[in-house]
This record gives sequence, C-alpha cells and structure tokens, in this order.
Amino acid sequence: MSPIKLLSIDPSSTLTGYAVMDERVNLLEAGLLKPRKTRDELWVRIEAMCDGLLALITEVNPTHCIIEVPTGRHARLPAMASGSLVKYGCAVGAMWAVASMQIINVYPVPTTWTGGKPKKVRAQSIALRFRNYSKEQDGGFDMADAIGMGVWWLEQQARQYAKRRMAEKEN
Repeated sequence: MSPIKLLSIDPSSTLTGYAVMDERVNLLEAGLLKPRKTRDELWVRIEAMCDGLLALITEVNPTHCIIEVPTGRHARLPAMASGSLVKYGCAVGAMWAVASMQIINVYPVPTTWTGGKPKKVRAQSIALRFRNYSKEQDGGFDMADAIGMGVWWLEQQARQYAKRRMAEKEN
C-alpha cells in the first residue's frame, strides 16, 4: 500500500470541518474552514471556505481527499425541507470542485458512515482516541466528524486491502 495523506472534509454552508490523517490513522491536523462573516450571503460564505480549502490543500499536499455527501434518509430529513439541503448541496459541490481540481483521488463518503450515532457521542469518542483533537475549538463537532469520517474511510481501505491480499494468496 503506498503512503496515504488523507484530507477529510465535513462540508456545510456555515462551517466546514477538516482533518488530515496518515494511513496509520494518525491525526496530523484538524480544524475549521470559516466564512469571513456568518451573516454573509450563501455564495460569499462558501467562496471564503473554498479559498481556505485551496490554501489548506496547498499547505498539506494530500494524496487523497474524502468529502461527506448527503445520501439516503439524510437527504430527506424534514429539517432539510426548508432549503438547508440545497445550501448543504451547494457547499458540497463547491468543495468537491476545489478538491478535484487539486487532488486526483477524491472520493464521496455517504452520511451513513456515522452508523446513526449522535454527533455528541461521535465527538466524545474522537476526544478519547485523539489527544490532539480540541473539543473546545469545535463547538458544532464539525472537526470531530471530519476526523471520524477519516477514521472510517481509512479502516474501510485497510479492510479492502486485506481482502485483496488474502485473495491473491489463495490464487
């Protein structure tokens, strides 16, 4: 398996969490991409976060990127009926465009990666596992979700790699 430096992105139209991890599931960096002003128009907020994403990609030079995308029941939640899903979709699309222009290996991750666990529970688990994660700086647990999604994806990749190796040995 060639070395992986993963950028995990949990997009939103108001605040985007990110995490940078290696293939050994070490957390190298985590943070938030923020708009200049939270009351700015949707496109202005998303543009500011995309500028932050571009700077981050340039700085950390990831080999792979994952972005959470709405799927299944999450795309039909009643709260999303008010237009939140459209705003979320705009943020996802913009982040995807920036990442895919800079990184070859960009993959969608369905919202089902959470296993139905509440955000607060996921954040507590992340805080126990990663000492360099700061709950105090992560009010909405967006960083924790980016980290958790990265862990989930890296573990999926390791399982697939192990299955391929087993199949090769059998043949």
